[in-house]
Amino acid sequence: MTALAKDRKTDQLGTPDVVLPAMHALAAAAILVYAGSLIGVNAAGYATKMSADPTLTIVGVAEKQVDNSAGSAGDVAIPFNIGVFYFDVSGTAPTAADIGKTMFAVDDHTVSLSDDGGNRPPVGFLFAGPRADAQAPVMVGQLASLRGAAGDDASAGGSPAFRARAVRTTNVADLTAFAVATACDGLTLVEGDVVLLAAQTTAAQCGPYVVGAVSGGNAPLTRPAWWAAGSTQKTGAQIKLGAEGTVFKNTTWQAMHASDSIVVDTTDPEFYPLSVSGTTALVAGTFTISTVPVFSSKSQVTLTRSVANTSAATTGGYHPTVGGADGITTGKIGTAAVVVEATVAAGTKNAADISTLHWTINNQA
Repeated sequence: MTALAKDRKTDQLGTPDVVLPAMHALAAAAILVYAGSLIGVNAAGYATKMSADPTLTIVGVAEKQVDNSAGSAGDVAIPFNIGVFYFDVSGTAPTAADIGKTMFAVDDHTVSLSDDGGNRPPVGFLFAGPRADAQAPVMVGQLASLRGAAGDDASAGGSPAFRARAVRTTNVADLTAFAVATACDGLTLVEGDVVLLAAQTTAAQCGPYVVGAVSGGNAPLTRPAWWAAGSTQKTGAQIKLGAEGTVFKNTTWQAMHASDSIVVDTTDPEFYPLSVSGTTALVAGTFTISTVPVFSSKSQVTLTRSVANTSAATTGGYHPTVGGADGITTGKIGTAAVVVEATVAAGTKNAADISTLHWTINNQA
């Protein structure tokens, strides 16, 4: 698609009960934005026209043309509005089944359902089905809901957040021949998906990758633009997974490296899930959770009996313990383990208990 070369009549869906005054954002240097165009802020906090640049964060729709082509950053302000606006669509046309899905910027007047492997910034969510001219209504400016493939606005003290489709929990020996159906939490990935590698033998290789063209079940992996090789990232950066998968769906993984910053492909970012839950049945009064990484000895394990099934009372409760000793082994998947026991007294296991427990491991402590 081609960016705007003149002002655009960008229709708004409905008439708000309360008409908000235009907000303003200081313009970036040497830019010209047109009325009706999508605008966002760059890493320095200055407004510019949206494009397929994952470092941009959406702010709204330009109310009028602003010409700062001969100016410096901050010389003028761009008035913008938020709400539901109609935009051109690139790629697969959205349908009513896509309502609520995130739409991504292709340019300053075009959106897409595809984030192009993390190389397009989110602009809002699809509010309704497209109208007759195929333009799609997008709720623009609701930053709290825009936690997509590109970086979130971290200026308010939050962590930069990104998105992946799945997490890989075993080592990928050859990054040029990634098996798209292996150890990805039950998912088979396709070209363009983002996968988080969390258990690389070479620890600095951990982090997000884009899946390339698939051939014979294998695909090359490359770093996305927002996590480029050699770039410096902040500790605390988060990778959010969607609603697919078996163990890790809807989880958020955070880089927990001890220092303030991470150099991609040099530093192990130490991605751990903030919280993971599951349900497991005891076998002779015990079970082991070995598929979830445990960040530290301060990580918390919560246990709740969901289905009782015991011929003898578990008077001592349920604990991460082994014969009275601490049952938590910290580390990444392959090293970490949480051994749970039903007890009748301190250090005494109730082998008759085969109840089903709901468990949560919280690594935020």
